[in-house]
Amino acid sequence: MRCTTALLTVGLTATVLSAVTATPALAGSSIGGNITRSEILSRAQYWVDEGVPYSKTSYYADPQGTNYRMDCSGYVSMAWHADQSYTTWTLPSISTDISNSQLLPGDALNYEAEHVVLFGGWEDKAAGTFTYFAENNSSVLTNKYSANINGSSLAGWPTSSYQAIRYNHTVDDPAKPAATGFADGQGTLSVAHTRDGQLDTFITQSNGAIARNMETTPSGGWSGWAAGFAPENAAKSVVTGVHPDGRVEVFALQTNGGVSRRYQTSPYGAWSDWETFAPANSAAQIKVARHSDGRLSVFMLQTNGGIARKYETSAGGSWSDWASFAPANAASSFAVGTHADGRMDVFAVQTNGGVTHIAETEPSRGWGEWTGLADAGAANTALSAGASSNIAVANQKDGRLNVFIVQSNGGVSRNYETSVNGSWSGWKNFASAGAVLAAAPRAGVTPISGSNISVGAHDDGRLDVVILQSNGGVARAYETSPGGSFSGWEVLADAGSAASVEATSHSDGRFDIFVTQTSGGISRNYETSPGGSLSGWKGFAPAGAVKTY
Repeated sequence: MRCTTALLTVGLTATVLSAVTATPALAGSSIGGNITRSEILSRAQYWVDEGVPYSKTSYYADPQGTNYRMDCSGYVSMAWHADQSYTTWTLPSISTDISNSQLLPGDALNYEAEHVVLFGGWEDKAAGTFTYFAENNSSVLTNKYSANINGSSLAGWPTSSYQAIRYNHTVDDPAKPAATGFADGQGTLSVAHTRDGQLDTFITQSNGAIARNMETTPSGGWSGWAAGFAPENAAKSVVTGVHPDGRVEVFALQTNGGVSRRYQTSPYGAWSDWETFAPANSAAQIKVARHSDGRLSVFMLQTNGGIARKYETSAGGSWSDWASFAPANAASSFAVGTHADGRMDVFAVQTNGGVTHIAETEPSRGWGEWTGLADAGAANTALSAGASSNIAVANQKDGRLNVFIVQSNGGVSRNYETSVNGSWSGWKNFASAGAVLAAAPRAGVTPISGSNISVGAHDDGRLDVVILQSNGGVARAYETSPGGSFSGWEVLADAGSAASVEATSHSDGRFDIFVTQTSGGISRNYETSPGGSLSGWKGFAPAGAVKTY
């Protein structure tokens, strides 16, 4: 059935359907304004969840109550948060033609004469498989489908008739906070999420060199470890950041306590030489986070227990000088999160075991004051030499920040926003005393930088908390529904097998757990399909691969 959508221009009366009452999704964008790819997909999913039927003449509300026409182009207009319901013929006026190989989540495939679908993301780019959202015809409700870009037809029309387009107001999402992966986390293993959705991993090897292993396609196979990204004795740990244009930047905490950096000169392009970023004897930890305006900030836990910050003065531009961010003896470890409105928030475990935080007053603008979240003695400090070892930060599906700390008794507590960008719940018990490893590092076993708690997210937005147990096993507890209650603890790895845990997700939404083993190797356990069963542990780097104490 044709999905032409210019019928309203010839005087037909439109009917607006009343939406089923539901909690409105967060609108990070305004009508006709810039919108992130994740918000586009969230808005598209809203009509799927609502079971919106197809109609050329009727309208239905978006999550904030604005009505859009219930046909293919009206649906794409709604997902883009456009200023009106465009047609397949007029969508090109608010978009730019791209090649099929450039398609990213939130783009669209438009057959101007007949139909348009919203691109959901590549399943296997090399094979051409992808997901898409569509209002197809009156016999089916709004839904999500799979297709192949190399196939002869797409949604009933010749694939060759479609033009890939990108909404002119689409912007990339900020880099994921460390707790939802390690796009900006530091450790013996750091993973960058590239613009196209590939995971790009870096490890600090046992000899102090850095090696690299990258997915060859988004959510696809791996290139294999390539040695020599940094020479021997260059680094104790590594952290990655990603610029808005897709360039990956790697920061190394050097064996002398300095910091150096190396970056791509163009997306997927050549790498610069290593450059000095902070002098010797400066740093104990480093973290990288991306502001809502695209600028990178590097936070450094200093050897005196203070925190210093250095930031880009413009996205992809020059760097500021180092400036004090927290005074000496203020912190033993820290984590960085981002509120739903784009404000960055830094959470620190203090040297006395208290927890404090400081947030931007506006997205990408000035900072407030350090404010206490937990009293002295609340958090464990025994693993303070590791990165984020006792604190993790993550966003629930609706954007609410959650903070998890390992307590001084080895339990876990959780503190979360009770509403989006709202007040804090206060600390709630999440795991009983003795659940998590809270001992001092073990020579030859504990990674020189790693975590004993990490939080990732599933494709539907459910949080999954992974812990290194006190007996060296690995366990997880996950939301049973997005924003809902948590499951009980499920053991994933036997006692004595693990020394550090990290959680992340692939571009297709598959949850993935990386574990540094007591042998110094790395293994991973990942969903075989989004929201599906786990693969079981698979080797990722051999014994003795990573640097340990």
